[in-house]
Amino acid sequence: MKLILISIAFILLLWLGSIFAGVMFLLWVKILRWFVKMFDAEDL
Repeated sequence: MKLILISIAFILLLWLGSIFAGVMFLLWVKILRWFVKMFDAEDL
């Protein structure tokens, strides 16, 4: 029973970690695009 609980907790941690990584990656891409837009506007 204890092993099952530990495995479930581990899977939940991995799942939350993957979601967090995906959200951070999307935010990073948005920030990069925003910087590119700013620099393009300055060049024009």
